[in-house]
Amino acid sequence: MYVASHLIYEGNDAAFIDVGTNHNVTLLLEELERRDIEKGDVKYVFLTHVHLDHAGGAGKLIQNLPNAKLVVHPRGAKHMIEPKKLIASAEAVYGKALFKQLYGNIEPVPQEKIMLAKDAEQIKMQDRNFRLFYTEGHAKHHYCLYDELANAVFSGDSFGMSFREFDTNKGEFIIPITSPTQFDPEAAHKAIDKIISYQPEAIYLAHYSKVVEIERLADDLHLSLNKFVNIALKHEHASERIEKIKLSIENYILAKLTEHNYSATADQAKNYLSADIYVNAMGLDFWLTHQN
Repeated sequence: MYVASHLIYEGNDAAFIDVGTNHNVTLLLEELERRDIEKGDVKYVFLTHVHLDHAGGAGKLIQNLPNAKLVVHPRGAKHMIEPKKLIASAEAVYGKALFKQLYGNIEPVPQEKIMLAKDAEQIKMQDRNFRLFYTEGHAKHHYCLYDELANAVFSGDSFGMSFREFDTNKGEFIIPITSPTQFDPEAAHKAIDKIISYQPEAIYLAHYSKVVEIERLADDLHLSLNKFVNIALKHEHASERIEKIKLSIENYILAKLTEHNYSATADQAKNYLSADIYVNAMGLDFWLTHQN
């Protein structure tokens, strides 16, 4: 799964932003060792939200970090302590066999290791100050972090996805993430605007890492969000609705990639995006069912 976990260290303190799945944990611990950072120096594990591609390895990771607190939105904290509902929701999307392959066994997080993220809260780590701010639209349990020292936002899934494989002479390419079950287009637009209101020099996405063409990418995200919603509404009463939404989104993205001077084949693009497009279609389908 294409998920970035970001490690920040300042003096003798360190923090992870998002974790990924259980399969990522060994890599994160190895990175601490490679950089001569003691496990006890990690003070925070920030989860932008508790979807399992971001948070599935949190329980396993936190077992290895004796002094770390898991900083999580109040709406998501209970699911980290008792992950049964998260597991059931992900199994409904992927099926039990694929879920097991992707995520493994989800370990609960002890309540005493949980720190609730407050909107507009500031958390200091040595001379580095993080400002936390809630961003709904992708999920109601989502927040982002503004790193004052780096003048950068860590956006989780609130600023879409941008794979480096799609970078061209026209720059970076971005699409929204509209996955189930709490996609809300109005809130998603507001989240984008809130992120860019900090005027960051860079935004670090979970899918996937650093982008710098902030204003253009924000405009592209607004445009594509509206297009996704219009596609969903067009197929609202269709049979096999998810499949038709998926195909329309796929065609839209492939056309945008051509405009972006992406030179690889459509099949290569689909290889990177097929799972994400399907999950986005599922989120739009869920929104259609529950919007009223």
